[in-house]
Amino acid sequence: MLTASCVYSHLFSGDNDDRGVRWYYRTCLDNCRFDLPSWDCTRLRCGTYAAPAKAKVVTPSHWNAGSQLTCGTTQLLVACDDGYVRKGSAPGTCETSFTVTCNNDRQIVNLAETCVLPFCAPVANPYFVDFRLTGNAVAFSPRDGLHPVSPGSAVTITCGQGYRGVNVLDATCTDQQTFQAVCTDACMYDSSVYSCIKVVCSLNNVPNLVFDRNSMSPFLPYQSSFRASCQEGYRVGSHNHTSPLTGNLICGPDCGFVPGCLPVSCGMYLPPNNAKVLGSTDAREVFFGTATVQCDEGFIVEGAVAPACANTFTITCGDDGTVTWPGTGRCMPRICNCPGAGECVTTRISCGQYSVLPTSDVLPEAAWTPNRDYAFGDKIQLRCKQGYSVRINFPGINRTGGACQKLFVDECLSIGRFRTLFEEACQRIQCPASAMTGVVKVPASDAVSYGTVVSQTCLTGYEAINVAGAYVTSLPYESICQDTCQMSHPLTCIYSECGLYADFDYSEGVEPVEPITKYGDQLQITCKPNFMLDDRLPCTTARQTAADNCVPIRYH
Repeated sequence: MLTASCVYSHLFSGDNDDRGVRWYYRTCLDNCRFDLPSWDCTRLRCGTYAAPAKAKVVTPSHWNAGSQLTCGTTQLLVACDDGYVRKGSAPGTCETSFTVTCNNDRQIVNLAETCVLPFCAPVANPYFVDFRLTGNAVAFSPRDGLHPVSPGSAVTITCGQGYRGVNVLDATCTDQQTFQAVCTDACMYDSSVYSCIKVVCSLNNVPNLVFDRNSMSPFLPYQSSFRASCQEGYRVGSHNHTSPLTGNLICGPDCGFVPGCLPVSCGMYLPPNNAKVLGSTDAREVFFGTATVQCDEGFIVEGAVAPACANTFTITCGDDGTVTWPGTGRCMPRICNCPGAGECVTTRISCGQYSVLPTSDVLPEAAWTPNRDYAFGDKIQLRCKQGYSVRINFPGINRTGGACQKLFVDECLSIGRFRTLFEEACQRIQCPASAMTGVVKVPASDAVSYGTVVSQTCLTGYEAINVAGAYVTSLPYESICQDTCQMSHPLTCIYSECGLYADFDYSEGVEPVEPITKYGDQLQITCKPNFMLDDRLPCTTARQTAADNCVPIRYH
């Protein structure tokens, strides 16, 4: 059998037509002839071609629309008319001609190519990757930037959040976010430096921030984070004084770091009667720093004396979130022994009769009577009742009794009111009841109120001792919150310990061991030469160990 094939760009043809095959088979017969006639190889043909509108075939010059294109021999050069360019021009070019050929698959290459008016490539195609717009620009117009642009027309480009553009290396928020690319007659945009670049934030612009300016650059790009430390009185992203001083700041789209170092808040401050905070007429939230409180006309700071007769005082919001002020922080009428501008009060300031609060009793030496008329400056000595103690921040108290103060003084203030009308003096006693190591208690809170009974016991492996250091065998052990602000019988639990095992004869077969063993530890017994023991000795909660002694090895 003979296999015949044609060379590239040719096919076998039969007697009357083009069979369109590239190879065929012939078999040699007994008469020394082939079974099929011989075929000739002819060139491939793709059909006729006519130039599109606004174009003509310039090579070969004699080409006409009825001529056939053959593979490997025919190559046409088609030129666009003046003022027109090839529609398939590469981005940024104005190609005015193209070639037409016939390929080995009998297809005309560039058959659909046409000539159009000059244009610039759509900004959404890969040409603009060089402009660094991909992923950074969020809007194009007209028609979303997906269509060609004619010379003289412009494409408007809007950068995404956190980006700015037009010929910048480090973008700031003063740079343009929206700009235009103009298509020129050369089918290119007027500049190749259009770009959307990340904005840069400066740590120098973050108030109340602590960072080492000598060891690092203050400039960081959009979305970068920085581990920041705030100055005293400020917290990262919070006004809460319990928040940490350190945290992450992020470079935001507006060239500023967020959330920033925020001042500690001391909550709402309500000015005293007959006073106001400068710059405010009502209660206001105060932040780290100071503010000035001014008494109304005819009033001065309580406790002020001649000749100053001050009518202002300063409140301070601290790093711990509390507000402090000198003295009582109140205003009183300007009395006549304090000269100065404004009308003074010549009449007696009265608080009227004193009603004893239900949580306190008047001391016998206070000379209190229900019908007495108390005037400004008069004081009454009192004691909190059983189960109550003086509130820790009640003003004007000399805390000789420590945290469990029982005595306090109420007084008639310059505004004609007793102090306890504004501030509660006595509060329910709370005893600290924090859990000690090894102790289990019910209830489990760290503080209990007066009269509460706490049931205490020890964890396994612990033993109970009382405040006297004696072992307690009866559990659970109860303790009650007393009027002294202390628990009556706090329990201490210690690890169980075992002493030396008394039944061993250390002078004979047992090597010396540790004198003390804690609960759960294994006492390793080592027998002397010629002695043996096959057990380990656990320490029990009865503080004892039990095992056989080392016995002599007996040889048989």
